[in-house]
Amino acid sequence: MAAPTLQQPSFLLANLRNDSTTKPLLHRCQDLVKVIEDYPAKELHVIFPWLVETVFGSLDGILGGWNLRLLQARSHEYNIALEFLSPSGPMMKLVYKLQAEEYKYEIPVNYLPGPVKACIQQGVLPECPLFHNKLQFPLSGLLTLNLALNPFEFFMFNFAYCLITPKVSLHIPPSINVSSSIFSINSVLKAVSFSRARPLKLGPGCGLLKTEL
Repeated sequence: MAAPTLQQPSFLLANLRNDSTTKPLLHRCQDLVKVIEDYPAKELHVIFPWLVETVFGSLDGILGGWNLRLLQARSHEYNIALEFLSPSGPMMKLVYKLQAEEYKYEIPVNYLPGPVKACIQQGVLPECPLFHNKLQFPLSGLLTLNLALNPFEFFMFNFAYCLITPKVSLHIPPSINVSSSIFSINSVLKAVSFSRARPLKLGPGCGLLKTEL
């Protein structure tokens, strides 16, 4: 399949947003596999924050994303999500593609744990290397401080936040075991940390997400 003629980023993002409301999860993921494979980092950079929010939900808890906490292990949608988010899957291919270009994505300091947020807002930089050279100081004052994270850090922050922070609109039926429904995705993504030092063989899609190229 030949690479498509490049659209303006806003058109690509608009098309993906529209598809996210009209297509089932499998078809959306298959489309994303093609987009991640065919488009250059410059185009993918624009859709990355939207895609992360689409998967994990918004940091303010209003948008539930794919509701990973509700996906039951071994269900069809669970398997799709697991394959899409696996260390050798499309999402990590996108992360590494963007990582090579040194893009940065901002996270408001307000979403950091309380003690860390308080230290930063008081002008004290935590010792953790995560915060070194990443603080963005706006002209409007300390309360709107942001962290500028690389794609991998941005992805993992949103994933962790998704697991520990309930969504405002998320009602969990009593029959669903949240711990078991997110265990495999949690375990798989932990492996990502250990794969960063070596190149991964990332194909255009396999299993449920395999598409005809």
